[in-house]
Amino acid sequence: MQSDVFHFVWRVPKDGFQWIETEPVDLPTERKDWFLSDGVPIGHSSLMRAFHPLSETGLFRTFAELEARQKTILEFANRYGRLGATIANSIRVAPHPAKPGASLLGSGESLSKWEHEIWEVRESVALLDGVQSAIQGADSVLSEQIKWEAERGTVQYTGPTRGRLPNDPKQREVRNCEIIAFSDSELHRHCQPGDLIVPARYYLQKRVNRKLIEHGVTARLLWDERWQGLGLYLVPSNLIGAIWLQIARAIDGNREYRRCLDCRKWFEVTPHVTRADRKFCSGSCKASAHRKKIGDAKIMHARGVSAKEIAAALETDVKTLKGWLK
Repeated sequence: MQSDVFHFVWRVPKDGFQWIETEPVDLPTERKDWFLSDGVPIGHSSLMRAFHPLSETGLFRTFAELEARQKTILEFANRYGRLGATIANSIRVAPHPAKPGASLLGSGESLSKWEHEIWEVRESVALLDGVQSAIQGADSVLSEQIKWEAERGTVQYTGPTRGRLPNDPKQREVRNCEIIAFSDSELHRHCQPGDLIVPARYYLQKRVNRKLIEHGVTARLLWDERWQGLGLYLVPSNLIGAIWLQIARAIDGNREYRRCLDCRKWFEVTPHVTRADRKFCSGSCKASAHRKKIGDAKIMHARGVSAKEIAAALETDVKTLKGWLK
């Protein structure tokens, strides 16, 4: 994201995370759950590496696609870090060395809260995509999500319930929530009967604003890189806040995103950010894909495939191909 507007550095433990099955000690009435933790007791430290999450402009889409299982969440956390203190609990992480039967406390994020945050982001991204498709005149799912209820005098949002994201969509119940009441004349007068886009945007506005506040995204005055002046920045306090800030930015300006053909990460392709025909998220990925293509060409050539067929398969010309095979 643009460094002159957003500022966020996150730290990821070099030794990674683990899953611990326990109950939170700060909320003793909560049920037992699996907690993602670095296993480090409070007051102790571990080696960390710095990471700039907002440099991956499509990280929120990667998170939305995350399979809500321990293995995939652990892989994500080991790469990007924990979600942040807003969803963390105090848990027992190790036996106390001086007090038999006692435990040292650390921090952990429950599997159920990870599932909930994935669901919130996934549903919001799906609704955002529906809005963008409707604006472009393409087929959109908004007609299934936004319902005008004339008898109730409201516009309703219909979506899946919060839960454990079962693999079978048929198992997911449906919930309704009111977006607009016809009595709200200020907002309702901007909606034509049957309009789907304005109610969907209004619902996104309420949800994203709520999450930005919940996860501590604030505006701050910070020094620039050369310490020559102060600038206004939006600063998340944790990773999940950064993800919601990316969603807010995606809504602002109807930004477009694409998967990198090499690493498969999402990246922004909005014209003022990068070329609209760009296929790779970085120069290193472009170079990596080129090396793979040359390797594939040599393998096909060794198998006796003709130069013309190889060139067609790899979307290049025969002259360039012959240069690769030298």
